[in-house]
Amino acid sequence: IAAAAARRGRTTLLVDAAPSAASLREVIGLQIDPSASRDAPCFVAPNQMFAMLSADDARGAGERRARLRRIAAHYREYELVVVDAGASAEGVSAALATGAGRMLAVATPDRLAVVATFALLKFVSERFPELPMPVLFNRCEPSDATRTFGLIAAGAEEFLGKKLFPAGTLPEDATLRAAAEAGVSPAESSGSAAQAAALLAELLLHANGRHARPLLLNTT
Repeated sequence: IAAAAARRGRTTLLVDAAPSAASLREVIGLQIDPSASRDAPCFVAPNQMFAMLSADDARGAGERRARLRRIAAHYREYELVVVDAGASAEGVSAALATGAGRMLAVATPDRLAVVATFALLKFVSERFPELPMPVLFNRCEPSDATRTFGLIAAGAEEFLGKKLFPAGTLPEDATLRAAAEAGVSPAESSGSAAQAAALLAELLLHANGRHARPLLLNTT
């Protein structure tokens, strides 16, 4: 989504805030200058910047939260801010606390993912009750996404008293998968998933406005 927005000329900030061993730096093949400030955004591609924050840089939840707050000072400089908060309660809570405009929960139709997604939505709704929480389905057919979203939305309305809205579906895309496995930036992909992400990026930008609060992208 961040790459798609940047390709369309939108100034975009992508923040890796997931407290795990995996890193977006490896996915997009980004080389970090050891002498550069860890709190300053690093250039990736035209209109796209990347602020590095990962487990090997920030040791402990307290330091991660403090660094996220410092990085958040840059948010107003961008049209779109995408924060990958991971799937842990700690990471999501820390990212939301910096002023997210919405949480985009990314799910798949399998049972474990549905349970995990509902648990995440429950956790967030209890702590940030007014925050919009659209659900995006990844690597699946639209019919499967529609059916699964119906289950999650029904549970949210009955048990959480919250109305959810779907954010759409990103289809399986061999070209995007190959790019990720090769450590090539998603910005260089032009397959069906990249096209869907571009449309979603524009919809999110239209909903947010130029100086709105950042989008939280959560991957599960």
